[in-house]
Amino acid sequence: MMFSKVLSAAVLCLLPVSASAVPPTCGTRDSIVDQLKAKFNETHRASGLESDTKMIEIWTSQTSGSWTILVTQASGVTCIAAAGKSWLDMPVEMPVTDKAS
Repeated sequence: MMFSKVLSAAVLCLLPVSASAVPPTCGTRDSIVDQLKAKFNETHRASGLESDTKMIEIWTSQTSGSWTILVTQASGVTCIAAAGKSWLDMPVEMPVTDKAS
């Protein structure tokens, strides 16, 4: 739940605020994913549900550093919400548990 809220906030911060901004690129998920793989060598790194009707995915390339955030609607339409470069994977820190308890 927390990941969904953080990711949703991040996506909202990255979306254009201008009314004259270029609309997002949308299409079938398969066609957009095929392009991410072929053109940018991106792979699926993470996903989560934003709501009952929207899935958020993060695609990145370890070779080029490019990244893309996809939003797929329940209708099957997928849109590129944001994209960029210089992606940096952060190490995941596991919580320390007290085994003595």
